[in-house]
Amino acid sequence: MDWVKFRPPWILRLSWASPLCHDRAMTKPLIAADGTPSSVFCFGTMQFGGRADEAESRAMYDACRDAGVNFFDTAHVYTGGLSEIYLGQCAKHE
Repeated sequence: MDWVKFRPPWILRLSWASPLCHDRAMTKPLIAADGTPSSVFCFGTMQFGGRADEAESRAMYDACRDAGVNFFDTAHVYTGGLSEIYLGQCAKHE
């Protein structure tokens, strides 16, 4: 995948087989107002719609979800709003 060349170096370590994710590292101590537990790690989507096209954004989203991440950062100023659109599409089709 093309996104591998610019992904953060830690993204490959976010798997359940990794020591980083054992025990407390991927526990979900943060609780949303509706009671939903949130992952400790937050994934920033500022490249969704920029350096990462829709397919690459989906691949990154899927890798995060497979690793237990459910906390995503986005903003309307990231890639002119495309990051929010792509993140919404990923979540909708999950």
